[in-house]
Amino acid sequence: MPHFIATLVMVLTARTQKLLNILMEAEKPLTISYLAHCLAVSPRTIRYDLDRLRYWVKERGMKLECRPRVGVWLEGKEIIGGEGKFLPLPELGTYVFSPDERWKAILALLLRSEKPVTAHKLASELQVSRTTILKDLETVEEWLRYRGLELVRKPKLGFQVLGEEMKWRQAVADLLAAAADENQLYSYLQELSPKSPSKQPRSFLEKICSLISKQEIKELEVIVQETINDLNYTVAEGNFYGLLLHLAVALQRIKQGKNVFISSEQLEQLRALDEFRVAYKLAERLERTYGVKIPEGEIGNITLHFMGAKMRQGSPVQTFAGVEPYLLEIVQEFVRHTGAVLGFNFFEDKELIIALALHFRVTFHKLRWGLSLRNPLLQEIKEKYPQIFFAARQAARRLEEKCQVGIPEDEIGYLAVHLAASIERQTSREIRYKALLVCGSGIGTAQLLLTILRKRLPELEIVGLGSVLELPELLKGSQVDYVITTVPLELKNFPVIQVNPLLQEEDILYLRRKLLESPHKGGPPLMLKDVLTEETISLDVEVKDWEEAVRAAGRLLVRKGVVEERYVESMVRTVKELGPYIVIAPGIAMPHARPEDGVKQVGLSLVRLRPPVDFGNKANDPVDIVIAIAGVDRSSHLQILAQLSKVLSDKDKLHVLRRARSAKEIIEEVKP
Repeated sequence: MPHFIATLVMVLTARTQKLLNILMEAEKPLTISYLAHCLAVSPRTIRYDLDRLRYWVKERGMKLECRPRVGVWLEGKEIIGGEGKFLPLPELGTYVFSPDERWKAILALLLRSEKPVTAHKLASELQVSRTTILKDLETVEEWLRYRGLELVRKPKLGFQVLGEEMKWRQAVADLLAAAADENQLYSYLQELSPKSPSKQPRSFLEKICSLISKQEIKELEVIVQETINDLNYTVAEGNFYGLLLHLAVALQRIKQGKNVFISSEQLEQLRALDEFRVAYKLAERLERTYGVKIPEGEIGNITLHFMGAKMRQGSPVQTFAGVEPYLLEIVQEFVRHTGAVLGFNFFEDKELIIALALHFRVTFHKLRWGLSLRNPLLQEIKEKYPQIFFAARQAARRLEEKCQVGIPEDEIGYLAVHLAASIERQTSREIRYKALLVCGSGIGTAQLLLTILRKRLPELEIVGLGSVLELPELLKGSQVDYVITTVPLELKNFPVIQVNPLLQEEDILYLRRKLLESPHKGGPPLMLKDVLTEETISLDVEVKDWEEAVRAAGRLLVRKGVVEERYVESMVRTVKELGPYIVIAPGIAMPHARPEDGVKQVGLSLVRLRPPVDFGNKANDPVDIVIAIAGVDRSSHLQILAQLSKVLSDKDKLHVLRRARSAKEIIEEVKP
């Protein structure tokens, strides 16, 4: 093997090697979308791989060219390998795994094997030392323990994964999800010929996909599609491939005599569902096709997967048909609480309500029956949406008693994603900025400019229109983000943007850039230390009831000039209308109202009560800390809440809030 190829194999993934071969053999530039189609990955993934390739080809005298609307090609490839081509991918040699890929590949090998596997065999498979394998097995053991499985070491025989069948299958599903998304896995499996000779897998994805029969995936697609068509049953397109992967794993295990157990009581409940009828018909087809006996417990398991994949007739955002009333009650309780914390009216989002109801429908069955429920994206969700996860967790705690089931963090992560999607839908429709329009031309030109702005920049609301002479009157009591003008203008307290009276395309681009640079969007994030000051902290305040406590926190904001008096009244009214949902955690209340209720600027106040008082929240009373939030918009509210949620989730920081002797101590504690 040429030295160049041998060196390349040590650092490039199998996919990147394949991409390199395609570019070496191409006679003309290839588009990124074409390359993405060839390798069954996203265009974004192709761009990452091209970045990796760019360095390597440069070191070897070539240049990777990439031009918009032209494509990607290699310059100087004729200097390599005589004919200007690399060896075909199968001859490139053994794939070298990254540390993260390696322990997952070890896990796949262990899950695939029915017998113990020695460390020596694992080392040989992955071409690393036995010491490296033993260290990786520590990671594997921890990963399995989290999922209720055990990594057992049998002397002279090796390592083996033991545990309940349902948990074993969930572990396989989690591993597949960690390797790639369902569409990528399915595309990869569809590319491979089931009749190709069996060879030792070289790439990471090949190792993981060795857990699934490639031939059965193709057969199952036909069987499942025909079954659901015959029964007029609809599966959400995005869930179909995941359903196939689950069925492929289940079928292999059934053939090996590894069946899922579901109690007679649980089966009795499942038999009443439409999904059970579909699962039963599918099981009959599978029995005829593969000559296996599918126990009723397995039919119950397939039922649960259908419940998770189902999309009801018609779009779920258009109908509540078939959603059980008790589920809607649970969802309403959940969105009422999370909405009160996050400052959003989730009741307006019909798509969210139905999505949560369908989600809870499956989840409660699994939780009540003790079935494994793991969220491979949990940590990422916590980091990306801390405030939303915090609100979802507090709401879930309230539901546990009502539903008589514990709700784990993995499930709370899924609920947070639903809320995040709703927030994105709502904020994308919002008017983000308010502006005054000042014109030096005639009325006709001003109206034309106004019409164009409303059409081209829907996120911008023009709240006033006038001349330079009328501007002082327009600015009185006005809360605007910008003054847009067609004449030179300077103002001390308002940012000014000057544009052409006939608004050229470059003016539109300029306006968009200025809006993106706004503190609401692209400016520096709000920090707690900037909005919580010594003047807005009051310690050991004595009040007679919850209303007086809320007013005490509100007065601090009024004195600071952050809000008007009416904002305090709105906070009190909100509690009376929605109930004590502002008590978000044991001993902590977080009152707030809408930005339009009198917010002048972003602010925060903290009142510590001595003694604590009841707010009427049975789970979290009595309250000793009241934190009032004032956001100029929902974006600023979420920014503050994101940081607050980290403080309030930290037991040590909470202890300081409750024991600090001065406001200065508290400010020091909330600093990032």
